[in-house]
Amino acid sequence: MSELIQLGQFPETKTEIAALTAQLIETAIGGEESPLRVQVQMSALEQVIKGVKDSKEFKDAVLSEAERYGTKTFDAFNSKVNIKEVGVKYDYSMCNHPQYDAICAKVEKLTEKKKAFEKYLQAVDEPTQFINPETGEEVTIYPPVKTSSTAVTITINK
Repeated sequence: MSELIQLGQFPETKTEIAALTAQLIETAIGGEESPLRVQVQMSALEQVIKGVKDSKEFKDAVLSEAERYGTKTFDAFNSKVNIKEVGVKYDYSMCNHPQYDAICAKVEKLTEKKKAFEKYLQAVDEPTQFINPETGEEVTIYPPVKTSSTAVTITINK
């Protein structure tokens, strides 16, 4: 396997991380490298990191090595390492509690109603008079505030 990047070249301390971050930004902003190319490479590196960290085999190997230290918390490679339960989830679908099930049904209906109102309000483009059917009061309905920003998105080919 040809080595594109050697692991020893990656930063391992907060100082090294900050220095590399600053260097990459300065390289792009200073004109030494195309900012767009740096962004593409950062997107590719994010995918590499995600692929490695999401690998079941890798996670198992990391846990296996960490367990060899014989304690739940220890220092290694200039970092504090903790072995702990993460991502704890509860599945309430089999509890068969009638009050809980009724609340869930109400929440689902209200969520659908809320989404329908939000879709309606997105179509409002100017203040509109509205009679509240519950109170008979006339109110002014305003369009929702929409915010966005412009960014470049990257999709790696092949």
